[in-house]
Amino acid sequence: MIITPVDLTIIFKILLSALLSGMIGYEREHWHKPGGIRTYMLVGVGTTLFCIVSVEILNQFPDRIAMDPTRIAAAVIQGLGFIGAGMIIHKGRRAIGLTTAAGIWVTAAVAMSIAYGYYFYSVFTALLVFFSLVVIGNVSKKDKIRSIKGAEKQNRQDSDDDDDDSY
Repeated sequence: MIITPVDLTIIFKILLSALLSGMIGYEREHWHKPGGIRTYMLVGVGTTLFCIVSVEILNQFPDRIAMDPTRIAAAVIQGLGFIGAGMIIHKGRRAIGLTTAAGIWVTAAVAMSIAYGYYFYSVFTALLVFFSLVVIGNVSKKDKIRSIKGAEKQNRQDSDDDDDDSY
């Protein structure tokens, strides 16, 4: 088998997709959330390959196949919607897993952009997503911890006030 320039481009796209998807999945892995590096890489690489194959089939048989390559992209998005929905758990009034589900969805979008050659947008989006997960996620966690500590302190003060019988 001879590797052509087209093959090298496809390999580059798949590797870039694995790298960016893994970067997004790293944050989930770091916080021990469902769907870590491997899951995100599999979603990214699979999405990229599905999109590349849909275009390559069209290029190989232009006169024999009437096909719309965007149908495969739409099917990938729908399939990932099911995967994302499976990651969301309802616990009382809270929904757990929304960030992971959204991360899977945006990872597929990044991978799809890579497949279609929109490298700048893919890298920019992946960096923005990583920033939002890591930086904004840490700020949210710190705010939540402060809120919990404040509530605990208030509860202690309230219970101390209950012990005071002087009216």
